[in-house]
Amino acid sequence: MVNIRKLKAKLVEKDISIIELANVLGIDKSTVYRKLNKSGENFTVKDVEKISKIVPKFTAGVVMSSLASHLR
Repeated sequence: MVNIRKLKAKLVEKDISIIELANVLGIDKSTVYRKLNKSGENFTVKDVEKISKIVPKFTAGVVMSSLASHLR
């Protein structure tokens, strides 16, 4: 599962807007808002891979957390 608080903090830190994130993910900004408001349960591994290209330090831990949660 994606840590939404950390993701939001990194987006602010890197000055990345919701529109920019939506463009990277290839989805509408309203979909990004929905994903962010559901504690990350709708972010896929592919989404996390795409996010890692714009926020590399954040996603190293997220990928491991996501993989670990899928293995449980």
